[in-house]
Amino acid sequence: MLPLLTLGAMAGGSLMSAFGSLSAGKKADKESKLQQALSYQQAKNIERVGRIQQGRLVEQKGATLGKQRTQYAKSGVRAGTGTPLMVAVETAAQYDRDVELMGQDIMAEAGLARFQGDIARKRGKNQKSASKWQAASSLLTGGAKLGSTFTTTQDGTRGLFFR
Repeated sequence: MLPLLTLGAMAGGSLMSAFGSLSAGKKADKESKLQQALSYQQAKNIERVGRIQQGRLVEQKGATLGKQRTQYAKSGVRAGTGTPLMVAVETAAQYDRDVELMGQDIMAEAGLARFQGDIARKRGKNQKSASKWQAASSLLTGGAKLGSTFTTTQDGTRGLFFR
């Protein structure tokens, strides 16, 4: 009776190990899908907030140019000619460059968030695949252990022996 219990325990252990591997792989796959979705949502938020910040910078550009014109007018200088015009053009160009650089930073940050999500997803897929191989290995190893318990005696009969 004891050898049969031992065989059952060996088989059960192999099955539990295989099931555990498959379960862990499925969980990792599911978590990676969630991580990817969160990363993509984060990228959308980065882009949304970035567009708002760019809009504020464009508004600030208009306000700054208006203040410059007002200050020149208060001092009696015509704002649309000569040095005041050059200052306004340079100010506007600087704001435009800042808006462009901000846009590049936003794209890079959002792209990084998506990239991290994609990496998490690939990792989850790989873990799921590896869990299948690990489960198969557990079953094969368990089968080999069970098979090794059957030996042939000197008189040619096969029996169940434990060493």
